[in-house]
Amino acid sequence: MSRLPRGKNARADDGTEAVREVPAHLLTASQAQVIFAEGRIRKPEEQKQVLQAKGVQTRAAKKTATADPKTGKIRIGRYRFTRGELLAVISELFPPPDDETGGRERIATVHLSEEEHRRFRLAAADAGISGDRLFRLALHNAGIL
Repeated sequence: MSRLPRGKNARADDGTEAVREVPAHLLTASQAQVIFAEGRIRKPEEQKQVLQAKGVQTRAAKKTATADPKTGKIRIGRYRFTRGELLAVISELFPPPDDETGGRERIATVHLSEEEHRRFRLAAADAGISGDRLFRLALHNAGIL
């Protein structure tokens, strides 16, 4: 370890799919055993061989958010949220833009059957515009806007 320049990082392969740069002074004893050998730093391929010899199985990185179909909630870490709770928080981060008049936009709810909604989405996709823009155009064409 004395050959590693002070303040430099060692490449650590700790069983995950990713190779991480870790400051040498923050390595655990087991990581140091995997990284260093006979006065040299092992290459990532050698580190994987050492881990396999120790019986450490490589694993893919965990996803930070998962869906629970039973409860209909989204799990982030050890917390569970409904879709509505997450959308409410996201809407606080990204508020809707002001309209052309400079005031806040109003939300209009339109009840559509599943078939009407499907046709609406297809029409917007065919026109290459968002559903919001298609709705505004329809209201404008009807003389409402």
